[in-house]
Amino acid sequence: MRGLIYLLFIIGLPVALLAQEQQAPAEEQQAPAGEQQAPAEGGEQPAPAGGGGEIEEEETVVGVAEYKIEDAMKPIVDLQLKPFEPVDSFILMKEKGLEKRLPAGIDKELSEVVKLNNPFLRRPVYPKMVVDKIVINLGKFPKPDKWKIVIYNSAGIPVKTFEGRGGLPKKIEWDGISDKGTPVIRPGERFTYRVYLERKSGAKRREVREIPEIVGFAISDPKGNNMVYLNTEYIFQPGRANLQPDGEERIVEMLNFVKEKYRGNGPVEVYVYATNNFLYEDRAKVLKELILKNAPIDPEKLRIKQGYFGPGAKYERIEVKFRD
Repeated sequence: MRGLIYLLFIIGLPVALLAQEQQAPAEEQQAPAGEQQAPAEGGEQPAPAGGGGEIEEEETVVGVAEYKIEDAMKPIVDLQLKPFEPVDSFILMKEKGLEKRLPAGIDKELSEVVKLNNPFLRRPVYPKMVVDKIVINLGKFPKPDKWKIVIYNSAGIPVKTFEGRGGLPKKIEWDGISDKGTPVIRPGERFTYRVYLERKSGAKRREVREIPEIVGFAISDPKGNNMVYLNTEYIFQPGRANLQPDGEERIVEMLNFVKEKYRGNGPVEVYVYATNNFLYEDRAKVLKELILKNAPIDPEKLRIKQGYFGPGAKYERIEVKFRD
């Protein structure tokens, strides 16, 4: 029995001592009754005992976010870009609505870089040399009773006729199509026109003038056929495959028309008219690289072929043909 009591005493003693050590710090932290604990240096005065003051709640600053996460997750479904729709016209029509939904932190410079490097974008070039109509400014003529204007190619063959009664119009616009309904424009070729005037008295007048040089020309017909012609002199150096200083700009201008009309269906055929086979092959390589770099055309649908000159004068040129 004594052994059991002695064993309980030995076990209980350390436990009691440990409990006293834990209780002591807690008692030291309590100030004596009726005394106020001194504040720490630089600290705030505690509130008086017995409710002499109220503890102020910590102020919470709440700001309104400019963009909400749930808004950022909403897809912009009403600004869809159609396949092969030119990006510049897409932006022109809808960019204001799109910009309102983009974070303000996006740099303007960055957005411009994205636009300029998009192959769908029609890049503006200056001066513009690829046109879709020839404007003939007639100037002042005596008022006739009947008039006729005939356009001739370089061989002197009439290709297009305009006529009417009364005073002449100030200008005539020609789409490059002959009276037979076929395109007759060849960049590099010189065209002339003659103005025929006639009065009831029998008096007649004829005047010959030259149409300004045609650098590039684009034609579209109601059947969906599209053609672009470009004078090679403005792209390559004479007899070489080296580009002129603004040669790439002329290719870009030609491709602007392709981007506007082409929808990715069917082939894009490029005919290169050169004076010899070696020159054709060298220029064809350069053209292929420039076209694939500046336009979203499937390489499998891009077909570059050699153009063969017909009888008569040889005009080095590039012809691009495709359907809508």
